[in-house]
Amino acid sequence: SDEAVFVSGEDSIEDREEVKRNFAAKNIRCMIATNIFGEGQGPGHVIPDTIARVLAAEPEATITIPGHEQSVRAYCYVGDFIQDCLGIMKHHEADERVREVYHVGSENQCALSGLVERIAYDACERHDLSFAYGENPPGATMLRRPDLAKMRSIGWLPTSGGIIPALKRTVAAY
Repeated sequence: SDEAVFVSGEDSIEDREEVKRNFAAKNIRCMIATNIFGEGQGPGHVIPDTIARVLAAEPEATITIPGHEQSVRAYCYVGDFIQDCLGIMKHHEADERVREVYHVGSENQCALSGLVERIAYDACERHDLSFAYGENPPGATMLRRPDLAKMRSIGWLPTSGGIIPALKRTVAAY
């Protein structure tokens, strides 16, 4: 369905349509997206919420960020996710019915404090801000990253165009 494909300014309509066709034709069970971000992602997620806070902040402000500053995630830009999905599907293009589950994401890990600084200082160019952090919400883990061993087992390495250019594209969409 259209809701299953995250919209990005970086991937093309043709790429998204190719992903949908392959899911239907190959009966691929699931590609599990982990810590995906990009244009069009709504509120309630760390990256768009932080972007909104940074863009709205008064000069010299201290912004409170929910979550422990040392919690680590492996964030993946949606355009990279789409390219990885296409690569996995291409690997299986000769198969009539593929019934596989793949974790798709990034190997580039980042602590929350580092992510927030990249958003503020590099993507938004707001060097006047400082940050305070809270605790992780109940049930949250200190480390969340995908197991990409299955992707590697078929010879596919995760795509990464770099987090700072991806954050800049995401900020530009706000």
